[in-house]
Amino acid sequence: MAPNFICGQVWIMCAFSSIWTIWKCRNDVVFNDRKLGLDLLFDQTVLRVAWWCKSRWPEGRWAISDIVADPTRLSEVQNRGKIMQHSQWTAPGRGTLKFNTDAAVKGVGVSDVMTAELFAIHEALKLFVASKWSQDFEVTIESDNKSAVEWLQDPVLAHSHFRNLVHQSLALSSRVRCRFIHVPRECNSLADNLAKKGVGRDKELVIYEPL
Repeated sequence: MAPNFICGQVWIMCAFSSIWTIWKCRNDVVFNDRKLGLDLLFDQTVLRVAWWCKSRWPEGRWAISDIVADPTRLSEVQNRGKIMQHSQWTAPGRGTLKFNTDAAVKGVGVSDVMTAELFAIHEALKLFVASKWSQDFEVTIESDNKSAVEWLQDPVLAHSHFRNLVHQSLALSSRVRCRFIHVPRECNSLADNLAKKGVGRDKELVIYEPL
């Protein structure tokens, strides 16, 4: 199916969801004397579109909560067929250690990609803070999840559902010299492959490679 056609379907869903949500909220105000704000209207509209998209394209990567947390993910269906510019992973500079994180939604006790991504970042920070290198090295956390990085850079932007995990990670990062960086998905391919291989494992997989 052509990407532009899929994007067109998403926009149609947005239009119908907006009309339907406004109508239902109007009835609540008129008949149930409820007070409704624009934030609630927006959240309900996005939630309906997320459910419809998940029903229409069940093989999609994002869970319902991921789309609600970042509605711009709806456009990724359109971008799937576009040619990406070549990017590659870069080694950290002198005096810096780097973690590349990625999410796997099975095997970690969570149900959505965003929670798994934030959990992976939190675990990386726990590992670094507890290590002997935390005193002498700066740490860089790279993720291909743009929302996760933006929330850690500015926690005010974080969705309320994920805010607690964001603040837990920031509490750890405040104890060391730390940077959060968003990278294209192709720069994070090894982390992505390891996350997928980790699904269903009973024990942690640790691999050391000589530098």
